[in-house]
Parts: sequence; C-alpha cells; structure tokens
Amino acid sequence: MRYSHQREAIKKIVQNTNCHPTADWIYNQTKKIIPNI
Repeated sequence: MRYSHQREAIKKIVQNTNCHPTADWIYNQTKKIIPNI
C-alpha cells in the first residue's frame, strides 16, 4: 500500500480513539484535518 497524507491522518485518528468508531465518525474527524478529503 502506498503512503498518502489522507491514509496517515485516518490511521492516527483511529489509533487515538478508545471506542469502536464508525466510518462516518472517522470521515468527520478526518474532514476537520483535511477539508478536501
């Protein structure tokens, strides 16, 4: 898998949560960091 800024941001978000996040939650959290995702 190739490196991407978006993939790295998603990885950090998932690693830093204590709950089982939904795809929508991950998307919304990532959108705060990368608005054009």
